[in-house]
Amino acid sequence: MPSCCADVCVPAASSCSVSLQRSASATLSAPRYSLSCGTVYHAVQSIMRYSLSCGTVYHAVHSIMRYSLSCGTVYHAVQSIVTFFTAGLGSPSASSGSSQAESYLRTTPEDRMQLYITLPNGEEVPCEVTLETTYESFMKDVEEIVGEASAVTLHARDGTVDEASWPALSDGDRMHVTVGKTLHITHGDGRKEAFAVTADTTYESFMKHLQRENGGDEYYETIFCMTAAPRWRRLTRLLWKELKDGDELVVDIDYGMVEGRPYAAPGCRALSSQATELAPSTTLGDGWSSFVAEVPTGPVSDAATLEAAADAWLLSARDEHASVASFSKFSIQLMSVGAPADLVEGAHRAALQEVKHAQLCLRVASLIRAMREGGDQATGFGRFPPHTLEITGDLVEVAESTAREGAFGETVAALLAAVRLHLLARHGNSAVVAEIRAALEQITVDEAEHAALGWRTLQWANVPVDFSTIGCGRGADGGDLSSIGCVVDKASPLLAFSILRPEEKNALTAAVRREVVLPLAAQITDGGGGPVRVDLPADSMLRRYGGEEVAGTLRHLLAAVNGDLQRSG
Repeated sequence: MPSCCADVCVPAASSCSVSLQRSASATLSAPRYSLSCGTVYHAVQSIMRYSLSCGTVYHAVHSIMRYSLSCGTVYHAVQSIVTFFTAGLGSPSASSGSSQAESYLRTTPEDRMQLYITLPNGEEVPCEVTLETTYESFMKDVEEIVGEASAVTLHARDGTVDEASWPALSDGDRMHVTVGKTLHITHGDGRKEAFAVTADTTYESFMKHLQRENGGDEYYETIFCMTAAPRWRRLTRLLWKELKDGDELVVDIDYGMVEGRPYAAPGCRALSSQATELAPSTTLGDGWSSFVAEVPTGPVSDAATLEAAADAWLLSARDEHASVASFSKFSIQLMSVGAPADLVEGAHRAALQEVKHAQLCLRVASLIRAMREGGDQATGFGRFPPHTLEITGDLVEVAESTAREGAFGETVAALLAAVRLHLLARHGNSAVVAEIRAALEQITVDEAEHAALGWRTLQWANVPVDFSTIGCGRGADGGDLSSIGCVVDKASPLLAFSILRPEEKNALTAAVRREVVLPLAAQITDGGGGPVRVDLPADSMLRRYGGEEVAGTLRHLLAAVNGDLQRSG
């Protein structure tokens, strides 16, 4: 039923502009909602009523002026004010306008409306919505009522209710709740699965399911949500909560290669600390956090690209952080099998370098976050997961893990960092790009030495290792990843932050395996004992996309393997 005041007839629907907050954004929410229900007059009316609830007629007129100017000219702004007052509230004088507008406000029904929710058990529950109600707060209330916070979807007459359709709801609307959703998964071997998410499904249980379905200890997976924006967003706890019924996920196989050396523990694929957002006051002096006070300069990018880039660098930081523990464990393994002192020394040196890598990556992630969210951004690491460490002293076991994690994984990490460094050259020298370049220059050199440590350990162990299955997986299309081809999209906005897309990363990893790892393994495992060398083929994918950076990194790696690396100090 409409309510009337003077000569003004106000539809009931316009009495509640849902999702308004008492802020500048509320002034825009009101006209957006009102225009979806009626005329420009209703939009102006909504601004006036909301503004009067916060202050004086001056504030109301000021709000109308700001909104109107965002849509047109000064003429339109003045016309909007005149239209409002002459429609029934009198002339726009300070005294008469104030009294009549305030009288109007007092005689208008309160800004609230009633919605009705039908629960899964058939019970209908009334819910009151006011100006203070947001979509997020309303859904939290619904989840509490239903008691199924993990997978609740709200449906209205015209479809699923989400943040975009929420402002169009009207007084008396009826909705129903469903619990559960279905995710469509493409596993690493190409298998398709429709996975039913229930109230008992957690992020942790879902990830364990994916690990079981994509089993094997020779590679790790990164799960990408293919229907989110940007299309390849990595599945995190935050994104898990946002997934909707029907979303598609793909398991991207990473060949056992992470940034740095993975930390493998019994019963799990890899351990790493959680990276968390911290209050600035908690970040001082611990060395495992990064605080950005002001917004840095960087490549012009949209919010989705910035989010994806920050997330990717944060994942790298977590990997590098875990590598500190991995090399510490490796040093104990080396001592347990009687390895020479220079190898043990190299493991400890690598652990210290990984501390620096984690800090560099965390710094870049924080800078990109600041570009997206503004200054005063702090990010740091949580506690490394407690677990039991088992050292067996088995030389064959040490050789096999070294081949997988050190010789293969670190070689890939070094050469992919070199490719990323080469591709970054065309993106200027803004503050963020300069930080990325400095980080990659350091990481490229150090990872090459870490790879050499793995190869030298294999030379000393002199244990046969089968490299034919290391780093060899199957892609989502069922094809053999060891022979996959790729063209790097140099127009990708992610390259401005030195981020390769999953398919580019997979193809370049396959190229490293084919062009460098297998030739090196053949020379080291044949027991010849002479200097090793690798000549990239004429059609080398690494040379094509990595230029001199790849060539220089490979030379550094081979010099370290052959003992020709000159160290200062």
